[in-house]
Order: sequence, then C-alpha cells, then structure tokens
Amino acid sequence: MAGARADVCVVHGDDFYGPQERDWRSWSPREGCQRYSDHRRLERELLRPLRAGLPARFQRYDWPTGTLGEWIGIRPPGSVVAEGVYLLRPWLRPYRDFSIYVDTPRELRQHRLHARGENDEDWIARWTAAEDAGSPLVVVLACALVRLWGWPEAVASLAAAVVVLGAGAISLDQARAEAELLGPVIGFLAAVLVLAQCCDGEGLFRACGAWMARTAARRPRRLLVAVFVLASVVTAVLSLDAAVVLLTPVVFATAARLGARPRPHVYACTHLSNTASVLLPISNLTNLLAFAASGLSFTRFAALMALPWLVAIGAEYAVFQRFFATDLDAGAPASAAGGPPEVPVFAMAVVAATLAGLVVASAAGVNPAWAALAGGAVLGGRALAQRRTTPLPSPAPRMSRSSPSCCAAGASTSSPTATRCAAYTSSPTPTSCPASAERRRC
Repeated sequence: MAGARADVCVVHGDDFYGPQERDWRSWSPREGCQRYSDHRRLERELLRPLRAGLPARFQRYDWPTGTLGEWIGIRPPGSVVAEGVYLLRPWLRPYRDFSIYVDTPRELRQHRLHARGENDEDWIARWTAAEDAGSPLVVVLACALVRLWGWPEAVASLAAAVVVLGAGAISLDQARAEAELLGPVIGFLAAVLVLAQCCDGEGLFRACGAWMARTAARRPRRLLVAVFVLASVVTAVLSLDAAVVLLTPVVFATAARLGARPRPHVYACTHLSNTASVLLPISNLTNLLAFAASGLSFTRFAALMALPWLVAIGAEYAVFQRFFATDLDAGAPASAAGGPPEVPVFAMAVVAATLAGLVVASAAGVNPAWAALAGGAVLGGRALAQRRTTPLPSPAPRMSRSSPSCCAAGASTSSPTATRCAAYTSSPTPTSCPASAERRRC
C-alpha cells in the first residue's frame, strides 16, 4: 500500500515495544501480552496527534540494544497503516477506521520469525508455545462435546495442561500462581453446587413444584409468572446449574400435572438460568471470576447488577408472553394441584444464613467461599447423618426398558426420584410403585 500510494504511512508495532525488565523470560503469555508493548506511548506519541491532524514524533524501540533509540517524525498523511501484534486494544478503537486480522500457516510464521534474526532460540520457543497454546483448548472443547469413550472432560483437560506445560507455554511457577488465583473461585463454585444438591435432597425443589401448582390455579399464564419468580431466585441464589439440573425437571413435571403445555415454562426456566445469573457472584462461574478480579464487595457487586437483572428478566417475560401466547391461552383442563407444600424450613434457613454469611465475610475481608463451604457442610452433614447420601459418588443408574412404565406408575411422591421420573412423562401425578425393585429401577 505504501508503495502504491504516496499518501500512505506504515507504522510498525514493533517500534513501540518497551524496554524489557531482566525477568521478562519468566512472564506468562498473558503478562507478556500486557507488558511487551507500550500501547500508551503509541497512543500518546503517534495516534492521538495524527488523528488531530498534527505532526507526530516518537522514539523507536531498538531491538539489538533493548532500549529506546532514535526519534522519528511523521507528518499527517492521508492514511496511516499500523501493523503488528498486540495492536487491537479496546482503548485504541477510537483511532481505527477499520481493522484487519491476518492469519498465516504455522510453517510460514516460523520461517519469517527465524528470518528476522532479531531473537534467540529461547524467545522463539516461548513465542511459538504461546501461539500454539490455543490448539489444546480447541481439543478440550471438542472432547467436552463428543465425550470420547464416555470419559469425563477432566481427562482431556489434564492432558492438555500437561501438553501446555511440556511445550513451555507457561512454567510450573506460573501454573502454580494461576492455580492459587483460581483455586478459591473453583472452591466457591463447588461449595455452592453442593449446597444446591443438598437443598434438593431436603425437598426444596419438590416444595417449589407444589407451590407453583397451587399458585397457577390451572392458569398457564400464572404458572409462567411462578416459573419466572422461582427460576430467577434459584438461579441467583443457588447458581444457574441448580436451575438447569434441579429446577427444570420440576417445572416440566408441574406443567404436566396441571395439563398445561410445558414448552413455555421449560423454555423460561432454561433461559432464565442464563438471564437471571447476573445478580450475585455465586450465580454464575463468570460472575465469580469477575468478582475475584474486580475487588468489589459482595453487596456492591449485587447492587451494581440489580437493575440490569430486573430489566433483563422483565424484557424476557414480555417476550415470552407474546411468543408463547398460543400455548399460554390453551388452558389447563386438569385440576388436582395438590395440598399445601411441605416447606423445608431447615434448608431455607441454611440458605438464608449462607447468603448473610457471604455478605458479612465480604465486608470483613474474608473469602466468601468459606461461608458457602459452611452452608454446604451443614446441609451435607445433615444428609450424611440421615443416610440420604454417601461421601462417595454412586454409579449412574442404567435405565431399563421397564423404567418408563415405572415412571408412569410413579414412585412415592415424597421421594426425589418421583420428581425426576415425572419430568420425563406427561402422566398425572405419580402414585406409588408396587414393588421396591421397580422403584429402584425408576
């Protein structure tokens, strides 16, 4: 372009590298991305003056000496082409009319990197490892979708981590630092998931189903309101995983019991597991990561997200009312909403105390994960004491051909199994299985 037109000026991003500290070789790819180039100097000395139509003057980075070298002056041309890695920074967007991302085969990149003759083999090895670090991530995501040989995602993740470490993309010290940074976040998430599962064992979600049935009073639109209220609260307090895994089957079963078309209500529950997960740090793993990096307190985070949370839920409710109008106007001929729900007072009290503990811990500068861990430990200990669960995971049940008939006949309505079985059939409320063997299969 510069050769074809006289009014084009080409600026190289390599001219704006900053003088490197002696420990640059210990930087992780993330740290290098932030610290190798002096983008503020690029903005201050070059882009801002040229955008204003003024002459620019900048000090070029000298690669052989690793210091800033000669000063270069540029008068405002017709167009400026800035080329190089690390240039697509968000705060530089106002200076760009458009951007082009150029990708090349790995072999060509390697050839050009060696041909420049400016870097030693150690630098080239680290740079190449950083560029190739995305490949293991693609493999992990593919394995998570395909589930080769039924193996859990953790197998591919651990193998990819070993590959990344072996390739030198990050060092053991950097991996340890990342583990120390993410460890509390993952622990926080695990504690919340345990809390949600224990709430299910205490009958909280069965009580939610009974409450929705009584509140709906055979009116699908009222059932949709109840679903929106419960799904929003469950997602915000017990995480989106609880809404998807534990509440959605209950919503399906409740709609089937009432004779209502389940589609709008199930869609609402699954959609709200995303929409309603912005309120609290514990609502979503992404929230936990942002919360850990933001430095905000638990209450400040919730206060900032309260209005977006309400607006998003309200907008989604308006869309559902219109989009599923035919299903909602179909009516629910069946009755038998059931008696008043048995409220799991102990579980609700523990959840409320856990939320209060999260607020207090955050205000006191203590990691909120401890409050979530305490809540999960209380309900988990109670479940162990009552022999409703075991410390070790039980093998996944195999569904036999007789299982659907068992679900249609039903297990005891007071058991968690009945709720999940009812979620996969449109039959009325289950009564009781005639034999314990059938109940086990169900």
